[in-house]
Amino acid sequence: MTEIFNRRNSTGLFSGVTVDENSQVRVFLLRAKTRVEKRLVFLQKVTQILEARDSTPFLGNKNMLEFLAHLIVTAALLLIVANFVKGITINGWGSAILLALVLGLVNAFIRPIMTILTLPITILTLGLFLLVVNALMFWLASAFVPGTQVQKFSSAFWGSLLFSVLNLLIYLLTGQRA
Repeated sequence: MTEIFNRRNSTGLFSGVTVDENSQVRVFLLRAKTRVEKRLVFLQKVTQILEARDSTPFLGNKNMLEFLAHLIVTAALLLIVANFVKGITINGWGSAILLALVLGLVNAFIRPIMTILTLPITILTLGLFLLVVNALMFWLASAFVPGTQVQKFSSAFWGSLLFSVLNLLIYLLTGQRA
């Protein structure tokens, strides 16, 4: 028995060929096998890319998704602080995310210098002066970000203290720093 085999070939064009039933089944199976092989090759490449991405560190052994999650949680905490402390204003998520980035940079580069410079007074106050250093870093970071404002030092002090407590709660709940 013969039939006209009308299927799209690999270029998308129709081909009309007279074939018997067994040949039609063989051609169909070969095409299906080719599609499966192409998908397997694609999945192997995706797997290789994902494995390579997981093995490359980003900002202290964190991958990009963890960094973004950390950034969003920090921005949310900053918005909470702005709602509870008078004198701190943050105009939306964009400013909060930028403030979280700048605060991280200030804490990474300027805070260690300030901690060393204020070490004698920190020792005299049994470490309580570090709360003042935290407030200054909070105030300094907000000065660089448009859309954020800390009106006075007491607002920066209470804001940084509340931010530290919220970070501690996030750490206790998740086991990861926020």
